[in-house]
Amino acid sequence: MKYTRYDLRRRKKESSKIFVFFGMIIITAVIVGTILAKIIFNGNIVPKKSIAPINNSSIQNSKEEGLSFIFVQCGFYAKKENAEEVRNQLKERYNTFYLIDNDKIRVGVYFGTAEEADKLSKQLTTEGINNLKITFQVAKKDLCTSEIGEMVSGYLQILHKLEEKDVKSVKTSEFKAWTNSLKEDSKSENIEVFREFKKNINELPEEISRENLEGCYNAIFKVLNPFKVR
Repeated sequence: MKYTRYDLRRRKKESSKIFVFFGMIIITAVIVGTILAKIIFNGNIVPKKSIAPINNSSIQNSKEEGLSFIFVQCGFYAKKENAEEVRNQLKERYNTFYLIDNDKIRVGVYFGTAEEADKLSKQLTTEGINNLKITFQVAKKDLCTSEIGEMVSGYLQILHKLEEKDVKSVKTSEFKAWTNSLKEDSKSENIEVFREFKKNINELPEEISRENLEGCYNAIFKVLNPFKVR
């Protein structure tokens, strides 16, 4: 009887090749499936290196940035007549006011946001009028300090409304009610500033007009002075 002789080593080699081949197919299928899933569900594939790590210190800094306010002035004088001369030159085109700083006078044309202050400063420079921007930064480091920034922001919105041509007066009752709803933090380093500012706002008349502008701006300047960026 004839018989066939099998080469067992050859069969083992062939079997190994088959297993490797099917293994490669499975791995390739998994990779392709993963890529397609990302495209379908995420819309694109983001390389890992493009994802910025979470930085706890940057989060903390963003919380403490707070609110910035800019005062645009066109002169700082020891003599009132000098301040008056500059104010007379500007009052036809700009909403001018005095800020009393100890025994000197600052001639102001704007108090508010950085964006508007930059526009106005550039306009003044184009017209050949010397001007200076003073920055105040109220950081959100505790409850009362944060609320001081919000109170200043609300106050300035009222004053800017008054500077519009068709507005003769603005009621203050809502602003007062909101201010009185703010909570105190007795541990805040600015608690006294907070209380003094709150008191000043409560003493405002029920309606303020342009005649009140200068006094209001001076109240805000007094509150913000400790937050001046040196």
